[in-house]
Amino acid sequence: MTEAELRFVAATPVWWQTRAQVAFCLELGEEAEPAVGALAEVAALDGPLPEVLMLVPSAGSPSAGAVQDWLLDHLWLPALLLEGPGGLEALSSRARAPEVRAIPALPAR
Repeated sequence: MTEAELRFVAATPVWWQTRAQVAFCLELGEEAEPAVGALAEVAALDGPLPEVLMLVPSAGSPSAGAVQDWLLDHLWLPALLLEGPGGLEALSSRARAPEVRAIPALPAR
């Protein structure tokens, strides 16, 4: 998958303004609860504020809606939400931080 196949869904205002030192990239899947749980876990990490990039299968998926709702309550977090067929490598290419950590946050099967 190329970077061009990733489609913008949402971002917090601070994502456009802040350059974090660490970026976390999460592939969220369809389900809402694991997606929000993974995002909240990254946001709760101690240390400098991270940039969070998330990938959902489609803008209409339950995970996309739940994450957007969560981000409305946490506008302080530099976060970008994209849709696409998958691929943490392509998502990582969107990160602006010098250190990028990919986290597969898909629910256990």
